[in-house]
Amino acid sequence: MTLWRYPNARILVFARAPEPGRVKTRLQPLLGEQTCLRLYRELLHSVIATVQSANLAPMQLWVDRNPDHEEFTTLCDRDSIHEQLGADLGERMSHALHTALSQPGVDSAVLIGSDCPAMGAEHLEAALGRMQGVGEAVITPASDGGYVLIGVRGFVPDVFSHVKWGEASVYAQTLQRFAQSEALLHVLPELWDVDRPEDLGRLVELDPGQYSFINDVLSRA
Repeated sequence: MTLWRYPNARILVFARAPEPGRVKTRLQPLLGEQTCLRLYRELLHSVIATVQSANLAPMQLWVDRNPDHEEFTTLCDRDSIHEQLGADLGERMSHALHTALSQPGVDSAVLIGSDCPAMGAEHLEAALGRMQGVGEAVITPASDGGYVLIGVRGFVPDVFSHVKWGEASVYAQTLQRFAQSEALLHVLPELWDVDRPEDLGRLVELDPGQYSFINDVLSRA
């Protein structure tokens, strides 16, 4: 039996079905579909391993489609896999957080993506630890203008609507939405995710062995 440090919290990981042409699309002109698929799988496996080995809180995997995909069911129990619902990313995140917080005994939830290899157990613990009271929230900005983590305690503030997703101002827009809410927001140190060509160098530097195939592809470009 796992002894969670935050048993009343949940860590929600957002993921896409690992299919060619549907993941890391902004990097496909540089890396190609198959390398992007491999990269996405490596990133997804890494973040799941980080969450599971940290033993901070139970994990839920929220996927955009095909929750029975073999890639997902080999990473965690089927009961922990949920399908995202909503017309855009904001609605899907809001629905996932609402669903997690509606479960008996759950008082807080942290939502992360699957493409931030720089996020370690210490970052997740910092996020969970900062939310001590109802109405507190946390966010970790990303270097590209988005964010890589958002967490809430007790309720989900209306910070996901009217945001222009995919733009470099997502984090700034979200801060404005928080300023209009009743939530007390804690901002954590910035991290980087893997979305742009300039992120690949940092990725290889972070783990040269695991991501050596990136250098192999770039050297042939």
